[in-house]
Amino acid sequence: MPSSAVNRRVAGLGLSLLAGFTVVLAAQSPAPPTSTGPVPVGALTGIRLAQHHFYSGRYDDAIACAGEAQSRFIELGDRAAAGKVGLNLGSMYVLRGDYAHGVSHLRQAAVLFARVGDRQHSVMADIAMARALTFLGDFDEALRVFARARMRAAT
Repeated sequence: MPSSAVNRRVAGLGLSLLAGFTVVLAAQSPAPPTSTGPVPVGALTGIRLAQHHFYSGRYDDAIACAGEAQSRFIELGDRAAAGKVGLNLGSMYVLRGDYAHGVSHLRQAAVLFARVGDRQHSVMADIAMARALTFLGDFDEALRVFARARMRAAT
């Protein structure tokens, strides 16, 4: 693949990642992150740092910050936000070619979305997971996950 095509692909994936993090940020309380109100400041800071690291090319740091943010959301009981961060974590791992870790995070995200009844994001997680399973050569499981995504999308 020519380098310009790779650059466009990475930029597109980066924009997708930013969109996912933006959804998580928008889902939080409108109070400023410096307040002592209901905003999970540590989680939001972790997401912002993950974005910064990702766009600076420090992918290991981005993954670490996103992982910490996801753990914080889980501690707070915010499964929807934890799922969205997990979806992005899985995508980052897949982008880096670490499909096994990607599948793990995407599977966790799909479970979190199912628990909160978020069908749309559950389907997104399943599709991303099935693609990663395909890269791993686990075609039977990929087909099962694609079928589940199709079933969920149809309801």
